[in-house]
Amino acid sequence: MDWETSISLASAVVALCALGVTVWQGNQNYRHNKMSVRPKLTASEDYQDDDKGRTVSFELINAGFGPAIIKDFVLIYDGKEVANNNRKAYEDFLQQLSKDVVFQSLYSFIPDSSLLAGERYELFSFRHKHGQDVSFIDKLNLRINYQSIYEDEIFVYDSKKDRLFQGREVRNA
Repeated sequence: MDWETSISLASAVVALCALGVTVWQGNQNYRHNKMSVRPKLTASEDYQDDDKGRTVSFELINAGFGPAIIKDFVLIYDGKEVANNNRKAYEDFLQQLSKDVVFQSLYSFIPDSSLLAGERYELFSFRHKHGQDVSFIDKLNLRINYQSIYEDEIFVYDSKKDRLFQGREVRNA
């Protein structure tokens, strides 16, 4: 093999290696960009006591890095779907759930609405007297299907897996 052929082969190998590294780097950059805008829905419960009773509120929080685009907002009670992307059905159902509590706020999402990174929404709050039975909360489950702005993967928030609506603290008030 002569000198010119060796140089040509070495140049081709270097070019192929550069192409391989470029493709790999592009793939890593794409994965990083997707992760940097991935939403993560979670929730919190808050209890405020005073001498007349307790106010219980449930908030949905986007603890991820990017907006969560809500695809489905489903309320499940005792294993049965009672409100699927229907704000009125959701509000009506929660209102009739227990005549012993006073709902102070109700909020739901419609398909293709979004929850920005760091944003919080109070899904509902209610007030009850101390010692009052609010065991209905144990049977509630909220399932939200959502996507990132890339809209290539469906993420699922499930309140039972997040241990929201377990009611232990609510009943013991």
